[in-house]
Amino acid sequence: AVVVITGASSGLGRELALLLSHRNIRL
Repeated sequence: AVVVITGASSGLGRELALLLSHRNIRL
């Protein structure tokens, strides 16, 4: 969660894409 908040300032899209990718792999 902290990483997402910090990433928002650097690049929310990039963090979101990574999270989505990880979620897809897990699913």
